[in-house]
Formats: sequence, structure tokens, C-alpha cells
Amino acid sequence: MIMQKLSKFNFFVQRKDGNYTVFNSTSGAMGIMKPDMYQFCNGIEEKDVEHLNKKEKKYLETLKMANFIVDNDLDENKEVGIFMNSRKHDMSILGLTIMPTSRCNLDCTYCYEKKYNHTMDEKTKEALLEFAEERMYTVKTLDVTWYGGEPLLELDTIVDLSERFKALAEKHGASYSAGIITNGTLLTKKTAEILRDQCDIRFCQVTLDGPPEIHNKRRPFISDKGDSFTTIISNIKEVADILNINIRANIDYDNVEKINELLDILEQNGLKDKLNIHLGLTEPLGVKSQCPDTVSKCLDDEAMPEIQVDFYKAATDRGFSPQFYLVPSNVYGLCAAEFVNAYVIEPNGDVQKCWVTVGDSEERVGNVFEGIPVSSKLQKWIGFNPLEIEECKECKVLPLCWGNCIYRSSQKVDGLHCGMWKYELEKVLSQVEDIEDKIVHAEQGATDLGMSVISPTFGVRNTISVKLEDEGVQWLYKGTRSKKRCCFIVCVRCSHLSGGCTLGSCKPVEVSTKK
Repeated sequence: MIMQKLSKFNFFVQRKDGNYTVFNSTSGAMGIMKPDMYQFCNGIEEKDVEHLNKKEKKYLETLKMANFIVDNDLDENKEVGIFMNSRKHDMSILGLTIMPTSRCNLDCTYCYEKKYNHTMDEKTKEALLEFAEERMYTVKTLDVTWYGGEPLLELDTIVDLSERFKALAEKHGASYSAGIITNGTLLTKKTAEILRDQCDIRFCQVTLDGPPEIHNKRRPFISDKGDSFTTIISNIKEVADILNINIRANIDYDNVEKINELLDILEQNGLKDKLNIHLGLTEPLGVKSQCPDTVSKCLDDEAMPEIQVDFYKAATDRGFSPQFYLVPSNVYGLCAAEFVNAYVIEPNGDVQKCWVTVGDSEERVGNVFEGIPVSSKLQKWIGFNPLEIEECKECKVLPLCWGNCIYRSSQKVDGLHCGMWKYELEKVLSQVEDIEDKIVHAEQGATDLGMSVISPTFGVRNTISVKLEDEGVQWLYKGTRSKKRCCFIVCVRCSHLSGGCTLGSCKPVEVSTKK
């Protein structure tokens, strides 16, 4: 007698039409399921699969491919661990987050970076290039993110190193991709064209923390002169057709009531269809954490998710393109810190694994001059394993976060940091029925195949009629069990990992029918 069992990572939410929105967090597959298939699926543990009828066998084949049903003796946690480890040790991608300077022209109230003024010199640039070259022999993709401080204070360094990195990638037959995280105050049209044409930068994250009266208090110029919000909005309007812009809004109890006004302002400025937007959480992170006054304003793990879900739904209803969270994606870890071949490079050549530890010499894992020795500091990041944490071992959304923030867990800042999916996944799934008219085809020809696919990036909007297939389920999204990351900056650049995805052009990897 051959028995099967339900995956522990299944989610089923009944819809108004009587069908079910279903999701599996290991395969990433999401679909609309008929009641008879739902009943078959949830009754599988009582069935001998050797004696199924033709229809049931078809159901079983479909559900096993999407991981809703698994072999009775399969240890799913071990399977998740094996998959994650295969990705974190993937040496075909080299991810570099580079700080050309630690200087900044803003004085943000919640900035976690230690105040120090370093700028990368020529000696460090040369050492960085040698550091990268030593790691290129297994690399198929070189992925660079420019970070700071404010990186655009050193535009010449970005241009110089970009040209040399592109040449390095070409020399080794690797592809090259790049993005930048900037406060936006220096992001003029001329600068954006330089970033695009000379540096191959396509992605750009800019922070706006609400309407002007809120943003300018939280993110003032260091000179205390001028209006940073107006400068940033003006720049975004100039460059939105040149670079892919993602707006990040950092929220806490100080600005959460006003954050929806940001949508009004962006729409009034004609930016609704020209950018993505997501919410970030002001957190007690950094070398010395933050002052008690700032920490006391932080949203807790249960308050933040509800705010996120409601904000993204409101933004989507208004025609914005939220980059995140209305389609769950099994990213198996959100952070480059846990990946063997990803590094943060400080202006003085120190190498960190986490953005949050920049400026902290006690946390550095090496430097570009001498390399990276094996050490307990390095093991802390790469060896992070949430399967050793009891709460994570039992969690149904483990593949969606892989323990979430390593820094908070490893540094014991404030315990586990569980994100939106833990608290709000079922609410998100219940909203799928309401956003189907805003779903796009992620792959050319999906209409011809009779398939409707939710794109994680919510790009151009098409109205789609979702019809159930004869098999009992209509896949809205057929899974993301990719073999590699498309980039290392998933938390800001991409909501989905599909191996071939880059800079907002994500495509889902369908559940394979191959044995």
C-alpha cells in the first residue's frame, strides 16, 4: 500500500465563488482549485494511490508536481534545507555591494551607519578589482549594487569601476548587472543617463518617507538648508523613463498615518505608472543600534504586516505597481549575507557580509587587500540555519523568509524578526480573487496556452479572465524553484527569483513535468 501525505507548507483559502485559492510555500505554486480537487487533496492520506481512478491519478500527478502532496516518508524541512544550501553555495554568481564613499549629504534621523568619512582611493579600487578577479573563474553573473553613504557623491568612481567591472565580466564570459541605492537628491537627468549608458545601471532605489512635512523632518539635508523631498520628486520625474525606479518608504509610528498621502503625491506628479513602491521598517539596527527615542517608535512584527498588506492592496487598487507582497514568492532567504559569494565592500576596503555592520571593524570578515580568512565571524553569516530554531522548524512560511534578518537573529538584537507572511499570508491569498483584473501575463503566449499567470512585479496591466482547467486547478503562478538567484539584492531589486530574472523583468519558472 503506497501512501502520500499533504505538504506541511500548504495554504487553502476559500473564495467567494466556492473554489479555493491555494498556495504551497516550497514550490511557490499558486492556483484556483475546484472543490472536488480540494477534497481529493485533503483526503490523500486515507487513500492507497495504487488504486486511484484515472481522474484521481491526474489530480495526484498535478498536485505532486506542485508539492501540495509529497511522499509519505519525505522530511520536508530537510528538503528545504538542502535546497537553500545549494543556493547559498552557488559560486556562479558574484554579488558585490560597493560603497564608493561613506559620506552622505542627508542627516537621516534613523540612520544606522556609524558616522565616518571615508572615500575609496585608487589603491583600494585596484585591490577591489583583484579581489573580484580572483573569484571570477566560476562566475557566470557579476552583480554590483552601489551603496553608501550617498554613492552619487562619488559618481566618477562609479563610472570608473563600472567600466572595469564590465570588462572583467566580458573577459570571463559572464553577464553583468548593476543597480544603485541612492537618496535621490543628486539623481539628475544627466546623472541618470550616465548611470544607464556608461555603467549599465538599470535599477535605482530611492527613499521617500511620506509627504514633505514628514519626509523633510526625517531625511533633512546635512546642511539643514533646502527641501529634500521637493528635490527628490523633481529628480524622479526627470529620470523615471531612464531608470527603473523603486520607492522605499521607511515607516514607524511617527509617519504611518500619513504614508498613504505619498500615493496621492506620486499620482499628482504623473508617476503612478512609472515606478514601484514598497514599505520598509525602521528597525533597531546598526553599530550602536539607534537612540531609545527612535527605537520606541518602531512598529512591532505583528503591527507592520497588517499595514503592509493594506497599503499594497490600496496601491494596487489605485493602479500603482507594488513591487512586493501581493504575490508570495519562495525566495528561500532574503539576504546576501548568508551567501558564500556575496560581499559588502567599504570605502577603505574592509569586507562585511551585512549592510548593517558597515563601519564596525569588529564585524568585518576580511578586506580586499588580504582576502577573507576562515573565521567564526564568517561562519556566523554563512552558517545561519533557521532549522536550528524551534519556532522556524514548525513554521509554514519558512521557505518565504528562511529566518528573515540574520543580523537580528545572530546579534540577538531583539530576537526573531518574523515578517509579513507569518501573520498575513492568508489575508493576502484571500485578496487574490479581487486583483485578478490587475494580473499580467508574465510570459509571452500565456493567453494562447489558456494559462493566466500572476507576475510578481505587477508591470503593465491587462484584464484577464481566469478559467479553471479540466484538471481541477488553474495555475495562476506555477512556482519558483529556481536553481540560482538572479541577483543578491532581492529585498530591494526583485520580488521573485527565477534564475533568468533581472531588473524587474521576472518570469516564473513553471512546475516541471520532467521526471
